[in-house]
Amino acid sequence: MVDTLKNLSTFQSPDYGIKGNPINEFRSFSQLNTTPGQAAQIDFLANSFGDHIDKNQPIREDDGKSGTRVAKVVYYEYVQVETVLNPIVSTMIKNSTTGDLTDEVLVVYAAPAGGSTAMLPTPEETMGPSVDLKRIYRFPKFYSIQREQAVLGQDCIVEYAGPDVHYGIFHGMVDDGVNTPAYDLGGASDFNAGNKTRGSIAGLFGKGGTGRVGNKSSNSNLSLSDMSAAMKARASGEKTKLVRVDADKVPGYDGYASFRLAANIAEKYNQLRQAVLGRGGVMTSAGGIRPLQSKTNSSRSALSLHYLGRAFDLALPTGMNNPERDPYVCVRDSNDPRRFIVWCRTQNSSVPVVRLEAEKVTSKRGQTSISKQTVEGRFFNFTQLASQFGFKGIRGRKSFFRGGKYTGAEWWHFQNTDGLRLGQTTFGEELLSLYSLEKVQREFTYWNQAANKKYGNDWA
Repeated sequence: MVDTLKNLSTFQSPDYGIKGNPINEFRSFSQLNTTPGQAAQIDFLANSFGDHIDKNQPIREDDGKSGTRVAKVVYYEYVQVETVLNPIVSTMIKNSTTGDLTDEVLVVYAAPAGGSTAMLPTPEETMGPSVDLKRIYRFPKFYSIQREQAVLGQDCIVEYAGPDVHYGIFHGMVDDGVNTPAYDLGGASDFNAGNKTRGSIAGLFGKGGTGRVGNKSSNSNLSLSDMSAAMKARASGEKTKLVRVDADKVPGYDGYASFRLAANIAEKYNQLRQAVLGRGGVMTSAGGIRPLQSKTNSSRSALSLHYLGRAFDLALPTGMNNPERDPYVCVRDSNDPRRFIVWCRTQNSSVPVVRLEAEKVTSKRGQTSISKQTVEGRFFNFTQLASQFGFKGIRGRKSFFRGGKYTGAEWWHFQNTDGLRLGQTTFGEELLSLYSLEKVQREFTYWNQAANKKYGNDWA
């Protein structure tokens, strides 16, 4: 069995990743006859009634199908759109408002939390010439017409098209490509740290576990009549396109080969990438724009520029792990100890040899330790180069420097705020420059809270 799917059987458990109590197989409705003056014997009439109730009452709240839920990617492939016969794809194309459609459809075979694939055997191989398609093709299919990226063996967000079908919509990878911790039925993860229910994913989906993300009723308070003139103009104006840009995959490291940004930001990103490639470096990726359905956690903000298509992440494993070979080396900024200066490794002889005091991270049982390691080689200052094209890094989270999760380091995050008016531009304006009001109200859970937040005052 391929190593990337070693935790699949745990994920397929019917009791895993659901809200409410799991099924108790040892419940008993057996009752004794307690009529005075008669022997204490089993009351068969009462038992029959109790058994009837037991068989016709739902034992758990989660039906294993409804709503948006976490799933494990078993396999994925790209197919030509005209070869897909499933009606959900034509419906998705008809209803799309992004304008960023391709002639290919991403098909993700996944095991959603809740037990709907509990009876399916794990594929022997999911890559290479011996790929076990016979078993893979028994898993439910989830489609994307935006050609999102999928990562084998990692966690994604999917949604069944209905309770009686074996297919649905692929909403994207959890954390946009971040390798999330393996789920542990006896402990906490990024998704269940705030809920003591075994295997809960309430931390991702909010209270109740698997309700539809961003339902319209919870976001409909802030209507068009409540908006500023600038927001109304964006709501009715022409939308900025989302453009797919290329990134570099480095052998031995996870990362995407492409991702999407807002068109005006994509142009500057492409200029930056050309400058990096010209110096012999690489631009790895953990993603760009964040789906509106994506929820916050300890490392993700509801006011993130990822939602606006203005930020990208370098691939997290490509720095701060092994400074002797990683594509990037991170050095603590002497002017701000919560910031890192990112240096890019190269073999280009025109780039001078430098000596750097690199930061190295090791993790054990969820606790992070930071140490320094001296490295010498040809590196150029990626942080400085990125700033020339308007991309600035952000500070690491305080929790990271106190031994918190690696996802709080934030060295990989670069964002562009060109064109935003300090103290004036609202988050809502920027969202409505990309999406229709209906889509934002329907899918962005934080619309009411985030719409009127101003750049420079509430987010940056």
